Amino acid sequence: ARKEIRSSRMPFEVVVNDMAPSTCGSKEVDSFKSAQLSVRGLQLALYLHKRGGAAPLGHTGDDDTKLDSRSSARPLSYLTKVLEGRHTALVRKALAAVFGKGNTKVVKPDSSRPDSSECFLVASSAWPTKAKKGSRASPSRLGSIPEDVLEDLELCDDEEHR
Repeated sequence: ARKEIRSSRMPFEVVVNDMAPSTCGSKEVDSFKSAQLSVRGLQLALYLHKRGGAAPLGHTGDDDTKLDSRSSARPLSYLTKVLEGRHTALVRKALAAVFGKGNTKVVKPDSSRPDSSECFLVASSAWPTKAKKGSRASPSRLGSIPEDVLEDLELCDDEEHR
């Protein structure tokens, strides 16, 4: 699978992460596992976006890996499901670092049970942002996930494991 991802070529602008952990009933543990999956999904979205997109169905991955500057110049939007808890703040911090503080929203759909801890975090580089004085906002300029978030969630920096 890693080889297919590395030689991907299909550009995209939206990633939907609907992964959910096997829950154990402990809000603390379930929130932690959910946050890990959300940030890991964000790492994968950033990796694929930077490389130019996802592999086409049936792609063998035999060609060489090159960055596709057209795709990495595209905006990126990310939607992830999380189980609310103490660790949700780490996911929000990661999204704010990548997409900008004002470009992250929490959504709890009407269809979600009121007692459910499930919610969705949405972030996008396509939303208008306020640029600092003297600079221009770029919808394609993405930040990186802070090291302390990766450490707190016991995740590695994806760049180290190519």
